[in-house]
Amino acid sequence: MDFNFTLDVVMIIKLLSSVLLGLIIGNERKKHDKAGGKRTVAIVCMGATLMGILNLELISLAGLSELCRINIARIPAYTLVAIGFLGRGLIVKTSKGIEGLTSASVLFSIVPIGICLGMGFYQLAFIASVLLFLTLEMKYIKRS
Repeated sequence: MDFNFTLDVVMIIKLLSSVLLGLIIGNERKKHDKAGGKRTVAIVCMGATLMGILNLELISLAGLSELCRINIARIPAYTLVAIGFLGRGLIVKTSKGIEGLTSASVLFSIVPIGICLGMGFYQLAFIASVLLFLTLEMKYIKRS
């Protein structure tokens, strides 16, 4: 089997988009002095996007059996499972209670956003990012 991988403009746009969306979401965390800031969220989103791209590239390789094509959910699923370990590191019990749940949730949510970008579901990724950002900002809206 000949493996000839070429990095094209679409892949670069996907990766850049994931870093940009990750920075926007991560900036909200950083702005409110929470764990899982800009760089963390951007890196996790980019990694998930890379896994989405890799998933598509592996599927398109000549010679993959139909059984492998049916199992295309493995890479995204295991990427999401793996982020649980990183998210667990953000959750701590303090004298005030449990902290870091929202930051861990952000990492959990940014993974499918990155995978969507990597697999070409740009509108879904953008809408999910906007909803995630607005949900995070809701805590800081003051009621009159």
